[in-house]
Amino acid sequence: MLATETRPTPHATVEALMFGLRRGLSCLGDRGHRDRLARCDTAAVEQIALRLRSWRCKRVAWLPAYADDDIATLLKVWRALKERELHDRSLQQVAAGP
Repeated sequence: MLATETRPTPHATVEALMFGLRRGLSCLGDRGHRDRLARCDTAAVEQIALRLRSWRCKRVAWLPAYADDDIATLLKVWRALKERELHDRSLQQVAAGP
């Protein structure tokens, strides 16, 4: 296990992702935003989901009102990125040998 895996997600990573999410889920088409999402731990993703839900109440024109389905989609993308990361790490370990 890498030492960085036990560290919480940096606040700057969460804020950069939140800034991108102001454009909607389309921001995940950008590799930088996908990479930021992939680096998020469970606590960070939970915080992001809560913040996206809170945007609905703000009713500000420049903030998209994320529906529960949108947030579910974000979580599915995050899980897929994490699974891919685990798969890639497993392949690296096999390639490295004993």
